[in-house]
Amino acid sequence: MMNLKYSATSSVLALCALCLSACQHAPTVNEQAKQTRWINPDVFDASKHTDGSSYSFEFDMTFTAVNGENVTVTNCLELALFGEDRVSAPEYIYWQSIKIDCEVVERFYLSSENAVSFWPKSFDYELIKQFPATAIPHLGGQALDGRTGTLSAYDTSLKFVEKKNDNQIHVEVDNMDVYYVQVARADFNRDGIQDIFVRMDWYVKDAFGKGIDWVVLTKLSPDAAPMVLWRK
Repeated sequence: MMNLKYSATSSVLALCALCLSACQHAPTVNEQAKQTRWINPDVFDASKHTDGSSYSFEFDMTFTAVNGENVTVTNCLELALFGEDRVSAPEYIYWQSIKIDCEVVERFYLSSENAVSFWPKSFDYELIKQFPATAIPHLGGQALDGRTGTLSAYDTSLKFVEKKNDNQIHVEVDNMDVYYVQVARADFNRDGIQDIFVRMDWYVKDAFGKGIDWVVLTKLSPDAAPMVLWRK
């Protein structure tokens, strides 16, 4: 009887030790391989980055103001001080694209240099389909609140057009042409997990509407669905 009791106790202890060992050796976020932050070289010229801040991002942008004056700005601070209300309508998309560039640079340099990534290496149509339904250009009064689930499940009209390059996917959705551009990967909210900054260049078919939007997405585990962190 004593031997049986001892045997049962030993078995329970061994099982507990095995479970404890498994838990101790299960990979955690901190133990997994980390990825270095990355910014799309096709979007950003590395020579324009000087001291690693958004205000050091240099460019040469000349556009027409509402009063007809030609205006040149050379960095993000000058762009912000000029003001959106002074930009002429024909130049607005151009001005907005540089503004988004400055937004990316600011968030990129404030991000963690290394983080665990649960994103697939490839930026492709299969990944776009798994984006949340709200990861679509916001067209003025069009509400995003009621959009739930994945982009492909909510928008059955979603259609692949072409893969422009490794970081740009062209799709059709809701009578729009949308170019999803992977601009940067970094831990933008500094939670130890890598996020993706995606720019959305769009225009409405058979109409004159066009614009640029952006969204920052995160993925908290290998099996988790992508979620929106921020958007324009």
